[in-house]
Amino acid sequence: MKKIAVLAGFMLFLSCSYVFADNIQLGLMASGDSVMANFEFQGKRDFGIIAAGAAIDYARGEYTLGEGLVAFRSDQLLPGLKFGLGFKGYLGKADSENDVTSGNVTAMAFLLEGAYELTASLNPVPVPVEAFGAVSYAPSSLSFDETESLQEYKGGLRLYLIENAYLSIECKYRKIEFEERGIGSWDRDETLLSGGVTLKF
Repeated sequence: MKKIAVLAGFMLFLSCSYVFADNIQLGLMASGDSVMANFEFQGKRDFGIIAAGAAIDYARGEYTLGEGLVAFRSDQLLPGLKFGLGFKGYLGKADSENDVTSGNVTAMAFLLEGAYELTASLNPVPVPVEAFGAVSYAPSSLSFDETESLQEYKGGLRLYLIENAYLSIECKYRKIEFEERGIGSWDRDETLLSGGVTLKF
């Protein structure tokens, strides 16, 4: 029931997001082991930017994760710096690394993110480059089903080759802890290096 409530809440918010969206982003990231497709609505308001998005992260025989986020962002603190606070939901399934068992992933994580456009003195290439990072953490009180906790850290670079699209290079570490009846505690952790393209409309 909790899983359905989490999913229904995000889907309701995302369906309403199109009303306030000033732009839409569509992205595709891939590595040797996984692929992630994502979209995001962004609306600029007097208080900053409100964003809502969803993604699907898939690695054959390892995991399938659906993600959704809601965040408020601002660029008013320092020139060139963007930061955001919000929530990120996870829903899916992951296999253990030895393929002995699998666990259901259901979690609502706190989200902290930031991005900084490199100045001319730091940027060695003749196109705008943005460094970015994000942290997601769901403690046991916000993790359901067999999920005990979830943490995710990522960082990378965005290269704006044209106005409405950019290339991304990203390194991500994610760890999910499970408590499965009859088997006990186990976890799934991995570090992924991936690249992709995002289009902005």
